[in-house]
Amino acid sequence: MPAEQMVMSRELMAVLRGAVVYAIQGNHEFVTTADLLLALMDEEKLGAALQEALPRERVIETQLPDRPPKLAEDDDPTAPFPRYFSLIIRTPDGTDGRWLDSATYGMFLEGARQVDDGPYLPKHLVKGYIAESTRDYGLMPVLGANSADVQRMMNRIIDAIPA
Repeated sequence: MPAEQMVMSRELMAVLRGAVVYAIQGNHEFVTTADLLLALMDEEKLGAALQEALPRERVIETQLPDRPPKLAEDDDPTAPFPRYFSLIIRTPDGTDGRWLDSATYGMFLEGARQVDDGPYLPKHLVKGYIAESTRDYGLMPVLGANSADVQRMMNRIIDAIPA
């Protein structure tokens, strides 16, 4: 589906906003992949099954390096805030927000590429994580020693979810 026509579902927006809450609770400057995975585990259709494939404790305990998003090259040094090649997502109540870090933004973009038809759903974001974790070895520690098994299990889970 062409990116300019992409529609993000309410469920996806709820997951993204939940990830911002996790980032704030964790005192993170940016939304990390761990924040996003924790929010996906709270999602109604995916949560319980994802936690079977990937224990919540592993996500919490795995400390991934801070990966700030890339600054916009035309960024004005006199601007009141930095601009990044990323997205800023607001909390559910709109009082605060965080940028997606570079790995999380890559995961978000890859998830968008997984949408064939219809809105961008949380399951596409999981597919994005699986795809990115095969290319970005920085994401592998969360999946653990049996990462290929976890990826296969996660794929089975999301394939079983109706659109």
